[in-house]
Amino acid sequence: MDTINSIDSLRKFSFKIEGDFIENQNGGFLTFKNDFGLGNAKAFKLFPGLEVITFNLTAKRRITLKNLYKAKNCLHFIFCVEGSLEHQFEDKKKVKILHHLKVKQVSGCSISLRYSDQCIMLNFVKI
Repeated sequence: MDTINSIDSLRKFSFKIEGDFIENQNGGFLTFKNDFGLGNAKAFKLFPGLEVITFNLTAKRRITLKNLYKAKNCLHFIFCVEGSLEHQFEDKKKVKILHHLKVKQVSGCSISLRYSDQCIMLNFVKI
């Protein structure tokens, strides 16, 4: 079965943005305050087959989330709680914007968090 662990994905992302990552039995937790911006993220498994990653951040420069979820046998959704973000599917050239309080299926999609003074809060759900 081709699955991607949300906690492992967040751990790998923490290296890219030079953040502090802590893992325990409840999940993985990332915090950062550096040239990329200021924020935190949490990854956890609610139960087998349902995983969530939440982000709460203010980006000082573009942060791209690629390959966060690429498993083909799962559904992946993103819910933009606050702010907005750009997304682009691998086979498309057009960049689209996901606005505040919108949901989008994002399998095979790269996400760019635009730099601004705007806080961005989003949730990734893998089913």
